[in-house]
Amino acid sequence: MRRLSKWCIATALSAVVSVISLTETKAEFADDFRFWNEFLWKQYKDDHWLAYAYAELRWVNDASYIGTWVLQQKAYYQANNWLQLGGGPAWIEVEQPTGGWNSLARIELEANLISKRKTGSMIGLINRLETRWWESRDWDTEFVSRHRILYSRTANWLPRMAWFEFSNEIFFDYNQGRFNENRFRPANLFFKMTEKSTINVFAQLRSIRSVTDGRWNHAYIMGTGLRW
Repeated sequence: MRRLSKWCIATALSAVVSVISLTETKAEFADDFRFWNEFLWKQYKDDHWLAYAYAELRWVNDASYIGTWVLQQKAYYQANNWLQLGGGPAWIEVEQPTGGWNSLARIELEANLISKRKTGSMIGLINRLETRWWESRDWDTEFVSRHRILYSRTANWLPRMAWFEFSNEIFFDYNQGRFNENRFRPANLFFKMTEKSTINVFAQLRSIRSVTDGRWNHAYIMGTGLRW
């Protein structure tokens, strides 16, 4: 596990460096600032199983209206101290620039490597394979894999603060044959509000690669979350 932890840290650092090299001083993803709301309802948990429902609202055009919403159902099985397996369906609606909504159906499968420390820290490599069907693409089958390096640690820097995270996630589109998206969260702070509820606030840089010219465009995102 020590080797796994060192490898995860090295991968995380290299991912951060690569993202910083892509960023510019100004957001170019439609010159847009966006705001995300995340909601997670934990339905069941024991020593091996975890199930939850997840919803997300994404405010676009300088956070003036909702341009995307997400619904998911996930289940995970903790195979041992370091391997977690999971999956579930998802449904996404994305507003089109020309009007109307574009539907996306997904089936997600995950195999995650997790290393927890007695110090209250955790390093994870989250690997997800998505089978996608876009309404606008005649529901043809597409495959995308996502790989996220995550580090978290308990902290009490602020009132009610419980832990913090930072992460980097990169997307590989098998139909395009290239990496086409990156999500870098340099700060994600979690606060314990009640015995059963937690809220979090985060900052994110979302980078998307243009299909036409291959350039990376970026958007700044702020977000909040509620876990119950």
